[in-house]
Amino acid sequence: DYSHVVQCCSLLATCFLEKGMPQLAAQWYQTAIHAPGVDAESSMALLYELAAAQETAGDRQAALKNFMEVYARNIDYRNVAERIRDLQKNP
Repeated sequence: DYSHVVQCCSLLATCFLEKGMPQLAAQWYQTAIHAPGVDAESSMALLYELAAAQETAGDRQAALKNFMEVYARNIDYRNVAERIRDLQKNP
């Protein structure tokens, strides 16, 4: 039963972020994104959170790539355009 996989992965990611371990958080967000049955809206939200965790971990290139993917799906999603500008402006 995969009904709670995304929620569990997301909660684990949040816990790792709070413990100052963004690399592990990013791994759990990636697991959630690839879980069976993830809808498009959840996938976009998880991708945004993945990018934010990657940015926190110092992986700016991966963060930019994933923020760009969110932007391609919805240019008005949260503050994604601003996050992209900041990453492009401060390499």
